[in-house]
Amino acid sequence: MSDEGFQIEVGQAVRRHIVRRSSPLADRGRSVLAYDSPNADPIPVFICQNVMRAIERQSTADKDREVGGVMLGGFYRNDEGSFVEVVDLIEAESATGTDISLTFTHQTWEHIHEQVARRGDEAQIVGWYHSHPGLGVFMSKQDEFIHSSFFADPWHVAIVHDPIYTNWGCFKWADGKLDRAGGFYVFCDKRQARQLREYMKAQVANRQASPRRASVSTERIAGTPSARQPSVWIAIAALLVIQLALAWIVLSRPKPAPPVDEYAAAVRLLSVSDLSGAEDQLRRELAIHPGNADACRDLRALVKATAGAGIVNPEYDGQNLILSTDEQLLRRSGVGGRPSGSIEAKAPGQEAKGGSMNADFAGDDQARVALRDYERASSTRSARLARARAIQSVVNARWSREAIDWLESEEIRQIAYGKIANPVEYAKRYKALSPARKNAVDRILAGTR
Repeated sequence: MSDEGFQIEVGQAVRRHIVRRSSPLADRGRSVLAYDSPNADPIPVFICQNVMRAIERQSTADKDREVGGVMLGGFYRNDEGSFVEVVDLIEAESATGTDISLTFTHQTWEHIHEQVARRGDEAQIVGWYHSHPGLGVFMSKQDEFIHSSFFADPWHVAIVHDPIYTNWGCFKWADGKLDRAGGFYVFCDKRQARQLREYMKAQVANRQASPRRASVSTERIAGTPSARQPSVWIAIAALLVIQLALAWIVLSRPKPAPPVDEYAAAVRLLSVSDLSGAEDQLRRELAIHPGNADACRDLRALVKATAGAGIVNPEYDGQNLILSTDEQLLRRSGVGGRPSGSIEAKAPGQEAKGGSMNADFAGDDQARVALRDYERASSTRSARLARARAIQSVVNARWSREAIDWLESEEIRQIAYGKIANPVEYAKRYKALSPARKNAVDRILAGTR
């Protein structure tokens, strides 16, 4: 096949030309070292040393919250296969970061697209990066949402860095799923080979296993960590002592304990019948705070419920999560407008893989995005509601009742969003509703549930 004729089709109508280029491993002018074991990766990732150092500087400078950005480079092919090369980055300015999450705002994407335009046609977004200070290397449910929405091309990658435990991970698409790669390569100019060797040696020497268990899926991807050295346990104990001392100084009088983010996220996922996401969050919460009786109670109820035949269904969980996210974004925007502090902007790629977690914001308002997601999920609506009722019959918990109420109102929400995004078609559906259901639609349109 000629160099000029090689192309790859992505999505429905997006074609990208793939340049043929030799891998950095075959370039005598470059020095290349492996981080972990990328050798068996069919599409290896090569990251410039300067980019890796820049990511480390950004995440190390702010260890109290997650930070991130996008990576620039190219997707190339040669006689040996394909590879991804990362040569530059753009920090995610105006992104909203907490100690456990990162949100790309509208302002973030505006800045990114402005910077990409300034760098010319050669600047191609090949993925994104973000930090997990003290949490270990994994992709959370929100991380997966961002990646599926904005980085859906087959070659898009995600780099996760834990600046506290000096750990790195690379996540990529594999057979339609997001999975952790065996590792990645770091390269530099041959004249900087010595600096690269010293830098990579320091990365390995300072690397530690995170003491927190992020989720069941994390363990499946990363494997079981080896036993930690006594020095690591001493460092952890010292850190805990320092944290307790600081807490004693700051708290001059007894105050109620602050809400636990992990548990609050789990409760929200349970209330929209995202069972797998809720289980991950509950296990993570109990790994960090084993004394949380409410989390323990809900996890036991969830495990009991999922023991039934046909209850475990990741597809249903994913659909419920997508619809719940759409609802949150619409509420923030006042219904039908554009949210000011959410994951919302023109995507650098195209629609999400397989039509799920749609984020084609480049010309559609959020109501149209939500309507498409609701229409796609309509075929499983009855089955998802039946599953929620089956769960409620087993555990009869507050969150199981809330999930039923939420799923029962799904058609009402779809009609409300349809009146905004497709008024001609959905006016007929609205007219056929009972007065009570019409009032429910009107409340949603007014920005209330």
